[in-house]
Amino acid sequence: MRCLIYANNPELSWLRECFPDVDPYLLKIVNKPLLEYGLDLVSLMGVTDLRIVSDSSLKAMENYFKDGAKWGMKISYALARQEDTLKDVYLKNYSFCKEDDLLFWNGFFFVDYDSRTIKSSLDFSQSFCCNSPTPRLTFLRKGERFGSPMPEREKGITCLRINEVASVTDYYKLSMEILTEKNKNY
Repeated sequence: MRCLIYANNPELSWLRECFPDVDPYLLKIVNKPLLEYGLDLVSLMGVTDLRIVSDSSLKAMENYFKDGAKWGMKISYALARQEDTLKDVYLKNYSFCKEDDLLFWNGFFFVDYDSRTIKSSLDFSQSFCCNSPTPRLTFLRKGERFGSPMPEREKGITCLRINEVASVTDYYKLSMEILTEKNKNY
């Protein structure tokens, strides 16, 4: 399985104001960067090839995640323009996407899951999409294309919960929740 992560930055001005020297996707939640939780999850889901696409500099992410060996996957990097839509990003990376089943990760959010049960809880027999309110996590079977309409099979995916991180309050609330209630999940 492959994964395309679109690390777009347009709605993150609140984060830049509070944490000006940190790449938003490398902002630490408890003990590791937000995007590292995502890499841990997609690794558990069976992703072997991952591409991180961003509309701003990738240097900090490349320095941190390197080639992906730590997660047992191969990581590549690509740039997008800020005006690119999700479909544009998909089409510009189609040669990467078409080779296998695809997990398309869109934006800055946290996925709540339990690492002890994730493999037995997900069904990859058909496409699905987790929305909140835009497509955040979309799984497409090999040969299916990204576009409209998106798969609507969000019911039954109770093992994944999208948590938006849209403010400093959300950030600290999520950190405290992980520390106090969910520290064994990740």
